[in-house]
Amino acid sequence: MRLWFRKAKDRRAKPAVRDPKRFKRLPARVNVRDLRTSQAVTPARDPEGGRDTDRDFITRYGDPFDS
Repeated sequence: MRLWFRKAKDRRAKPAVRDPKRFKRLPARVNVRDLRTSQAVTPARDPEGGRDTDRDFITRYGDPFDS
Protein backbone atom coordinates (compact mmCIF):
# COMPACT_ATOMS: atom_id res chain seq x y z
CA MET A 1 0.00 0.00 0.00
CA ARG A 2 2.80 2.40 0.85
CA LEU A 3 4.51 1.65 -2.44
CA TRP A 4 1.32 2.54 -4.30
CA PHE A 5 1.13 5.90 -2.51
CA ARG A 6 4.77 6.57 -3.31
CA LYS A 7 4.22 5.81 -6.98
CA ALA A 8 1.13 8.02 -7.11
CA LYS A 9 3.06 10.84 -5.49
CA ASP A 10 5.93 10.43 -7.98
CA ARG A 11 3.50 10.57 -10.90
CA ARG A 12 2.02 13.84 -9.73
CA ALA A 13 5.46 15.38 -9.21
CA LYS A 14 6.51 15.01 -12.87
CA PRO A 15 5.98 18.13 -14.95
CA ALA A 16 4.17 17.73 -18.27
CA VAL A 17 6.52 17.70 -21.24
CA ARG A 18 5.37 20.11 -23.91
CA ASP A 19 6.69 19.50 -27.37
CA PRO A 20 5.32 21.88 -30.01
CA LYS A 21 6.45 19.54 -32.82
CA ARG A 22 4.58 16.58 -31.34
CA PHE A 23 1.41 16.93 -33.42
CA LYS A 24 2.87 18.49 -36.55
CA ARG A 25 3.14 15.12 -38.32
CA LEU A 26 0.69 12.26 -38.05
CA PRO A 27 1.95 8.69 -37.60
CA ALA A 28 1.92 6.27 -40.52
CA ARG A 29 -1.55 5.13 -41.58
CA VAL A 30 -2.62 1.71 -40.31
CA ASN A 31 -4.43 -0.68 -42.62
CA VAL A 32 -7.76 -1.88 -41.18
CA ARG A 33 -7.02 -5.47 -42.21
CA ASP A 34 -3.96 -5.43 -39.98
CA LEU A 35 -6.13 -4.64 -36.96
CA ARG A 36 -8.27 -7.76 -37.27
CA THR A 37 -7.01 -10.93 -35.69
CA SER A 38 -8.25 -14.46 -36.05
CA GLN A 39 -7.68 -17.52 -33.97
CA ALA A 40 -8.70 -21.13 -34.42
CA VAL A 41 -10.99 -22.21 -31.61
CA THR A 42 -12.89 -25.34 -30.70
CA PRO A 43 -16.64 -24.99 -30.17
CA ALA A 44 -17.91 -25.17 -26.62
CA ARG A 45 -19.42 -28.46 -25.52
CA ASP A 46 -23.19 -28.83 -25.43
CA PRO A 47 -24.35 -28.19 -21.84
CA GLU A 48 -27.32 -30.53 -22.25
CA GLY A 49 -25.20 -33.27 -23.77
CA GLY A 50 -27.46 -33.57 -26.83
CA ARG A 51 -30.64 -34.20 -24.80
CA ASP A 52 -33.90 -32.35 -25.41
CA THR A 53 -34.40 -30.87 -21.94
CA ASP A 54 -37.80 -29.37 -22.78
CA ARG A 55 -39.16 -32.76 -23.78
CA ASP A 56 -37.64 -34.37 -20.66
CA PHE A 57 -39.29 -31.74 -18.44
CA ILE A 58 -42.72 -32.27 -19.99
CA THR A 59 -42.33 -36.05 -19.79
CA ARG A 60 -41.35 -35.94 -16.14
CA TYR A 61 -43.64 -33.21 -14.80
CA GLY A 62 -46.44 -32.98 -17.36
CA ASP A 63 -49.96 -33.91 -16.29
CA PRO A 64 -51.17 -36.80 -18.48
CA PHE A 65 -54.83 -35.96 -17.69
CA ASP A 66 -54.52 -32.26 -18.63
CA SER A 67 -56.99 -31.48 -21.40
